Amino acid sequence: SEVEPWADDDCHWDVIEDWIQQEFALGKPVGIGINAYDGVCCGGDSTPPWVYETFATAEMLCHVEWPIPKYWDSGWQEAWADLILDLAARYDGDPRLAFVVVSTGMYGENWPVVRFWHYDCLKANGLTSALWVDTMKDLVDIYDAAFSETTLLMQFAPFFEQPIERREITEYAAQKGIGL
Repeated sequence: SEVEPWADDDCHWDVIEDWIQQEFALGKPVGIGINAYDGVCCGGDSTPPWVYETFATAEMLCHVEWPIPKYWDSGWQEAWADLILDLAARYDGDPRLAFVVVSTGMYGENWPVVRFWHYDCLKANGLTSALWVDTMKDLVDIYDAAFSETTLLMQFAPFFEQPIERREITEYAAQKGIGL
């Protein structure tokens, strides 16, 4: 929501650029990632409001209207893919970057939410283990298509329902040359 707050393709790269410049000036290699959801503790849903206005089915409201992106919604994925393509157009091959994080869920990791808080809500909205794996693969494909020069890395420790989700998505990402 900070990078593309008001409209599709109206990107405010200074949010990322200022941080890259600061870290690079210290002589550090830089890794960047964009998250759509950072949990109850840490900011919640970062999907810009215009996405939900454009794609009404892309948002879930859980526990007294707590918004969570419906990662598997085709409209949400369309908006996400467009943002990642814009990110790649600006930063793919940038010598200051060591890597870009393939963000697939909460905190950029491979789980949609903390199960304790929102598991029942996600289940009621149709999410299953198989659908989550398919969704993560769709998100991996978005990054893989967008970035050809900059190394991609995936955080894979958590899972939604079953630990085997980690193996399925890590094997899929690794076959595409994405680091884990």
